[in-house]
Amino acid sequence: MLQRLQADGEAAARGARLRAEEFAAFIDEQISELEQLATESARLQAEVKELNAKTERNLQEVQVLLEEDKAVDAELERVAAAKKKVELRLQAAERKLQAARQGAGGEAASGAATGTVETDAAAATTAAIERAAAATTTAAVETEREAEAAAAAIERAAAAAAAIERAAAAAKGTSEECSDAAVECICTSNLGGVFHSYMFSESVRRTSSPRSLLRYLLSTT
Repeated sequence: MLQRLQADGEAAARGARLRAEEFAAFIDEQISELEQLATESARLQAEVKELNAKTERNLQEVQVLLEEDKAVDAELERVAAAKKKVELRLQAAERKLQAARQGAGGEAASGAATGTVETDAAAATTAAIERAAAATTTAAVETEREAEAAAAAIERAAAAAAAIERAAAAAKGTSEECSDAAVECICTSNLGGVFHSYMFSESVRRTSSPRSLLRYLLSTT
């Protein structure tokens, strides 16, 4: 009886040791899994931190792009307003040019009928006006500064045509006075920057006839 109880106790002890060992192995396995989970969690946290940093940089870049977009919109509005302003100036200058061209043509026809030299002056200045108009048409599609310069050139050409009208009005006087006025009209227009004020010095006036001066000026235009 005692031996059987001792055998049962030993069997129970062995069973308890086996269950304890199995439980210890289970605990070790759970600890290993927890360690793996901790490592994975740390890796994921690092990735999340990196993604947050990338997101922050992207947000900053988006903010910069939005500011640049606003600046571009403002610049486009400014350019559109400047273009509209230049177009209005060009339209006004073209109207002046058309009126000046018509006036120059009428005065040129009148000069041909009377045989005075302002016909050549009107033709030369009209050609210069047309060249300025062609240059303006090309410059209108470029920058605002170039377009404004072209508009100013047309205005100067229109002023030159007005000077022709004043020269034609001087044709009511003597032919000498008419020739002098035509020469002065051509030179004061000075669209190409070719002529100089010394051409009207008293010495030149005394040694050259107005007609020869006009022919020389027309040949150098």
